[in-house]
Amino acid sequence: MDPHEGAGIQEPPRSWWGTMAQLGPGLIIAGSIVGSGELIATTKTGAQAGISLLWLIVIGCLIKVFVQIELGRHTITRGETTLSALNQVPGRIGPVNWILWFWLAMMAASLAQLGGIVGGVGQSLALACPLTGDYKEAIAVPSTKELQWLLDWQADLSTPDTPRFAALPEERQRRVRNGVERLEKQLADLGERGTAAVQTIRDGGSIPDPWTMDDRYWALAVGLVTIALLYNGRYGIIQSLSTGLVVLFTFITIGNVIALQSTQQWSLSMADFVRGFSFGFPPGDDPWTPLTTALATFGIIGVGATELITYPYWCIEKGYARFTGEWS
Repeated sequence: MDPHEGAGIQEPPRSWWGTMAQLGPGLIIAGSIVGSGELIATTKTGAQAGISLLWLIVIGCLIKVFVQIELGRHTITRGETTLSALNQVPGRIGPVNWILWFWLAMMAASLAQLGGIVGGVGQSLALACPLTGDYKEAIAVPSTKELQWLLDWQADLSTPDTPRFAALPEERQRRVRNGVERLEKQLADLGERGTAAVQTIRDGGSIPDPWTMDDRYWALAVGLVTIALLYNGRYGIIQSLSTGLVVLFTFITIGNVIALQSTQQWSLSMADFVRGFSFGFPPGDDPWTPLTTALATFGIIGVGATELITYPYWCIEKGYARFTGEWS
């Protein structure tokens, strides 16, 4: 079906409310992209690099918007989907353009990671709304890697003026102390379970990953709801749901920022922000590990490649191409 067929040309909205009524594709994309990149990859980058790479995260969120705008503009004016447009770029391998083969490989990888995303949602819900409580109880015990890290730094901190600790930048020293204190408190709260876990690591063992059901129950429920939503296939339902989610997590994010800034331990000073936007790299002996994580984060935060491809399709579903008329 020609994207320009249907309701016919409409005048662009002039009022504020008229403009708000035409929103939709961007909200759907916003509702779909805030996930593993923003909630997991960025926090991992912060844990490894501190505030030093804040500038890279912000650039990653901003730079892709301009590509998204141009792809959407092309679809609206020409009534041509993204893949159809990319297929016109010079250079073919077989029946289609080489870019489409890269897109196919990217989609295969993206589908493979959907299971992990749904599993992550299930784990979050198992913590927020436990059913049997088995998952929440299981992760109360630190992992093998965390306990090994704790024992390693406890040995260093127990010796005054340890060269390895003294050589760290001040920010890194503070983070090590905070990490040690947090894990020690977590183990103390566990009582005998914490003592047994530490002894297992000292004996050269490892903490097994327990089989839990709460996260699986929630992941299954989320998967079934998503299947029902997609099977229905109505644009209006998806837009309304996405709008509600975007509004909800926007206010939650603002609330979290205010709460963190109101807490002395987690608040950021103006000096922290200046350091975060100084276009520098993490201090320390190994700046490459956090930089590698940050570059991976750069690729998946904000509008990723999948969203750049799908955004014009939502513009067509909204009717933008019909409202502008055929290209002349």
